[in-house]
Order: sequence, then C-alpha cells, then structure tokens
Amino acid sequence: MEIYTCKHFKINELVPYDYYEKYKDQEWKLWMMFDDRALITIDLIREFIDIPIIINSQNYHGSKFDLSGVRPENANTGAMFSQHKFGRAFDLKFYSDKWTPEKLRLYMKEIGCFNEGFRNNFNYSFLDLKDYNKKDRLIDYISNKLNIQTIEFIPFMFITRIEWAYYNNPNKEMSWFHLDIGNSISSKIEIIFT
Repeated sequence: MEIYTCKHFKINELVPYDYYEKYKDQEWKLWMMFDDRALITIDLIREFIDIPIIINSQNYHGSKFDLSGVRPENANTGAMFSQHKFGRAFDLKFYSDKWTPEKLRLYMKEIGCFNEGFRNNFNYSFLDLKDYNKKDRLIDYISNKLNIQTIEFIPFMFITRIEWAYYNNPNKEMSWFHLDIGNSISSKIEIIFT
C-alpha cells in the first residue's frame, strides 16, 4: 500500500514523543494515523509561506509542544472529539517578518477563504499523487494536476476550519495557526474563536 508522507516534516514532528519512541522503526504505522489531506495541507502551507514551521518540538523557544499534531484519545488537551485525535488537525507555529499566524489568517480573508462558495472551487476527489516527485514543488504539481491557475488558493483547499486562538496576546492576534480538515458541508472555511 502506498501512503503519503510529508516532504517538509519528519514524523517525529507530528506525533507525541512516546509514539515516536515506540514506533520509530516502523514509521509507516505513524504516518497511517493521519488523513492524507491534512499532511498535504501542511506541506502546501510550508511551501507557500516558505519559512520553517514548528508543530511538535521538545524545545521551541523554551516551550515543549507534544500534542500539536496527532493526540492520544485520552489526551486532556483540547476537545473530546478534537480533529487532532483523528489525524485531521495541526497547530502550526511560525514567525518571520513576512509571515505570522495572524498574517496568514488575514491573507486567507483577503483571498476569500471565509466567503461562501470558496470550497466549491476545487474538485479534488480524483487527486492522485502516485506520480508526484518530491523533488518538485507540491503546489505546482497540484496546480497542473487539477488545472488550477490561481495557486494561492491551493494551500487552503482541504481546510474546513481554523481556530482563532490568541492566548496571552493583548492585540488578539493568532498565537498559532490551528487548521483542521474535519467533516464539513460548508462551502467556506469556518473560523472558531477559542
């Protein structure tokens, strides 16, 4: 069986530390925990913003992040049925002069991601990545494969929801970029305030 593995992220960045330690010699089992659309989405965003993204890290600016990718079913972090527990959500942390989580949200707003009908622009039910060469940019491959001329929409095509969390931020700017690709019949990307 062929499975999608990320171009820009190693599996230990996406799973809890103890999962990785237990299955590091059988990484395919860990990759199988994820919805491929979620993995494709984080690769696309990474290519699009062109700066490093942290998901899980044992030491990121003095903080430990272990549950920003997949989470155990019994995790106390997040909601009982969080999309993290199904391999369909990520909390992305990235900061540069060009891109922050807040700047990415504002960009998505500018290009219409939160407008009714946005998600109707994509027919990806037949997206086949079997002939994708990881030496190439994924965003260009998908653009050609689906005949999408406006590539700035592509990184967001699978996202159904983002959370606007601004912990300890007096300006109410996003502290990290939470995305999920959970079940939704909405034609726009939903924003949930937490």
